[in-house]
Amino acid sequence: MSVIDPNQGVSEELLDEFQRRLGLQRSYGLTVNSATNGLHAAYRAVGVGPGSQVAAIGYTFHATVTPALDLGAHPILMDVDSLTGNLRYEEVLRTLNAHPDVQAIGLNHNWGVPCADIERIAELARSRGVPLIEDCSHAHGASVDGLSVGQFGTVSVFSLQSKKLVPAGEGGLCFTDDPVLHAAMLTVGHYGFKRSGPPDDESLQQTGIGGLQNRMHPLAAVLAVSQLRRLGQVLRNREQNAARLRGALHDVPYLTFPELPATNRASHYAFRARYEPKGADGDPLVDVVAALRRAGVPVELDRGGPLTSKTIFQEQVDSPISRLDPTRPLYKDHDLPNAHEFCRRSVIFPVFSRDPTVVRDVIDVIAERIHISRKAVP
Repeated sequence: MSVIDPNQGVSEELLDEFQRRLGLQRSYGLTVNSATNGLHAAYRAVGVGPGSQVAAIGYTFHATVTPALDLGAHPILMDVDSLTGNLRYEEVLRTLNAHPDVQAIGLNHNWGVPCADIERIAELARSRGVPLIEDCSHAHGASVDGLSVGQFGTVSVFSLQSKKLVPAGEGGLCFTDDPVLHAAMLTVGHYGFKRSGPPDDESLQQTGIGGLQNRMHPLAAVLAVSQLRRLGQVLRNREQNAARLRGALHDVPYLTFPELPATNRASHYAFRARYEPKGADGDPLVDVVAALRRAGVPVELDRGGPLTSKTIFQEQVDSPISRLDPTRPLYKDHDLPNAHEFCRRSVIFPVFSRDPTVVRDVIDVIAERIHISRKAVP
């Protein structure tokens, strides 16, 4: 019921099996009780602290960036590509040139679509000596030019939360090739930290310098191992189901589906279409989605929005436990116009993991109702 050493038992099995299944080749791995804590450990390990500047993707789930905020950092939010929601090389280069003291870069692969510029961004980060924290929480099995996401970051982090492609209820995995960073992450709430020389302090070995305990529960690791064995089939099913839905909707005038480069593979964490107002006579997307839902089509709007729309990035938060630096930069809703455009024009469809022969009729009904409802779109 308890595995303390991260390199033994089911924790070791999970790390090895995960790398094998995804084609990762990283030197060191670590299991944690959530990807958020894994990101916190990664930022802390690369030296992010009070006043540090962190160049971070401005459209993501907040936990890609809030661990750096908790450490007192100043996030410099970067705009994204308006078609994919991912970072572009040019934006990262511009940010690093404008902020030469950046301590780390934080990015992710939004909705399972791999960041097409990740190789160039990683090389830029290496050339500037800036650690790259790669959040892969949406992208298990996604790849760029044949390389799995998670292979590019100085530290790469995967989520095993219950909605992810490898679910464990809660949990996370961290990977790096740097033994110093691996040892530093062990000090943040994990067992295995070894002091050099006496005295041999057991409290440091068991809970690290921070006195925390962020290990993954072994039952979560067992569940993750079992789910890994079906990941390949789940990815194939999602890819085929997404292709069927895309094909069935190709002639809907107000929907387009941005294509990936042929050498890249998405994990289809979500299935998103882009709204083209001209195809609906300029009607607001919210009205189009409402009409589709009245017709029984299970579609959603992007209700997340850029980080610039979140209170924690707009205002000083008064809290007795807050470690947010009051001198950090603050933002307004539309400071990232591309991210805002990406959200404003996103239509989110259900993504199916089951066998295509089982769900094809459901997909066909969705497509049929969309075509029928076109006359009902206001």
